[in-house]
Amino acid sequence: MHLTQIGIVGSGKVAQTLLRLATDAQVPVAGIYARSFDKAQALANKYKCAAFAKLEELRPELLLICVSDDALPEIIGQLAPQQVAAYTAGSPSIKLFNHAQLGVCYPYQSISKGRDLLASDIPFMIEGKNDLVL
Repeated sequence: MHLTQIGIVGSGKVAQTLLRLATDAQVPVAGIYARSFDKAQALANKYKCAAFAKLEELRPELLLICVSDDALPEIIGQLAPQQVAAYTAGSPSIKLFNHAQLGVCYPYQSISKGRDLLASDIPFMIEGKNDLVL
């Protein structure tokens, strides 16, 4: 069975939770990009993957964008056209972004720091622009 290699953008609660869940499930993590390279490096060390100083150097099969609503346009605007990506913010409509390989995968509940939830404890809402993304 092929497990999709993921990459993470962000270093906050959602990014950390997804990194932990991916590691626990033995999903391959290509690496992490964050505004603060130091934060990306700390998470990369913890989860035994690479930290990237430039977003364009992180090329996983699926890029999970775990940033604030305000940061989404800048991050999505930097993606290569063929990069399959999904963001985790629930507010912005997917229709606001022109990226063709885009999806939304946001938790339907708050993810709090210090709570080690299981994947089965977190309902996710999923939407995609095409079948490949879904």
